[in-house]
Amino acid sequence: TGEIPPFSQNLTKLDLRSNLLTGFEDTPTAWENAELQELRAANNMFDESIWSPIVSNMKGLTRLELDGNANLGGTLPVKLFSLSQLTSLEIESCSLTGPIPDTSLSQLTSLRFLRLNNNELSGPIPLDGLGSIATSLRQVILHENDLTGQIVDTSVLCEYRGDSTTELSILTVDEEEVECACCTVPTAL
Repeated sequence: TGEIPPFSQNLTKLDLRSNLLTGFEDTPTAWENAELQELRAANNMFDESIWSPIVSNMKGLTRLELDGNANLGGTLPVKLFSLSQLTSLEIESCSLTGPIPDTSLSQLTSLRFLRLNNNELSGPIPLDGLGSIATSLRQVILHENDLTGQIVDTSVLCEYRGDSTTELSILTVDEEEVECACCTVPTAL
């Protein structure tokens, strides 16, 4: 419980899942130039203050897992999408609101796994952003949100749908609010 103390600058993976942590100790210089590649911090008690140390100091992150931090809330910060090395972005069940920044999403050119389900995200499905990174995506899980729109069979996302490890194998949305020609049924996951 409590806050995450400073860690070694050479640490590349940090697994803090299910510890009732609330944030980082307020020592900004301790986080500068961190070489951290994976931060797995699901099921804690983080709020919006967690974003600043992550996006400001952890530029080399390839995996960010914050699932189950119900206090996180708020909108997805645009600066989050400057973490251009991310291959996995998992922020499920965190009470996030607002739209998914469409143009910012296109900066994540290495992204393979995008899991933003079970939030309160709203607005249109970010088709341009997702389409621009479709060749790297393997899973896009967006169901249990308030997103709207239409993903037609001629969209880039549907063109890259398939079952192999080099194709987009899972694409979920709320079928009541988003018409999708190539989506996976969420209950089948």
